[in-house]
Amino acid sequence: MTSQSYLIDAPKHFRLESPTLALRSIENVGSFSAVRISRDTEGLGMTDPIPPEETFVVVWQLRDCPKSALWLDGKEIKNPVHRKGALEFYDLECDTQAYIESPLDSLHLCIPKQSIARIAEEDGLAAPRSLSTRLGHSVDDPVIPMLAKFLIPMLERPNEVDTLGLDQTAVSIMAYVAGAYGPTPIAARKPAGVLAPWQLRRAQDLLDASLDGRITIAEIAKACHLPTASFSKSFVRSTGVTPRRWLLMRRVDVAQRLLRDKVVSLSEAALACGFSDQSHFNRVFLQLVGCTPKVYRDSL
Repeated sequence: MTSQSYLIDAPKHFRLESPTLALRSIENVGSFSAVRISRDTEGLGMTDPIPPEETFVVVWQLRDCPKSALWLDGKEIKNPVHRKGALEFYDLECDTQAYIESPLDSLHLCIPKQSIARIAEEDGLAAPRSLSTRLGHSVDDPVIPMLAKFLIPMLERPNEVDTLGLDQTAVSIMAYVAGAYGPTPIAARKPAGVLAPWQLRRAQDLLDASLDGRITIAEIAKACHLPTASFSKSFVRSTGVTPRRWLLMRRVDVAQRLLRDKVVSLSEAALACGFSDQSHFNRVFLQLVGCTPKVYRDSL
């Protein structure tokens, strides 16, 4: 089975049958997926059995869940602490069941072993068949939440999801897990170099031609004759920003030029620059320029 199975069956495992128990999910082309499990009421009880599959699941707890119990392969994990902000790692090849009495809210990052093995190989690391941390135990790791926080607005506003941003986040999380929790010490990772001038030009040209963000990191990396993970790191070293950040900056640059033409409406400028709607355009423009598109135009 793939992580798609866990993603689809998550409502059944946690019995999220009421419309008030929100479940939103996203998927990446590379089989990375994320799902937010949220339940505001107590008394879930025993979760339904999870069929085995070759997938790691990283759970980021978004609220405290103190009243619970956990079993892995029939063995009880003593005093599991599901506290807000902590991470927990699971291997779905292990039989995993939990008893939950508290309300819960957590983000589940599903990483197929085949996908993380490919990312690890591109990064010069051994493929992780198991993880170096204790399964089911809380881990304090600020890096994964820092990366995963970008998935939450994607889940809340799926119409604004751009393939490039999701792809970049997925690659970053998988590369980090492979390096930090896999069999190769993180210090042994090969340092990334900068892109050759022709590679940087080709990457920027492809991003320019895809202002809607529907191009993937893998497609750009292939055009530059580089592995996916290596390309992402080399792009950052060459430009100082991620491919997604570069694309957002480019969108706003194009928008500023369009806004100088009073004939072009704000909504037309938003669509021409790849934004899904006016509110999305306003948020990104405000973030990068410091004012809304309307205020910017009125100031010209």
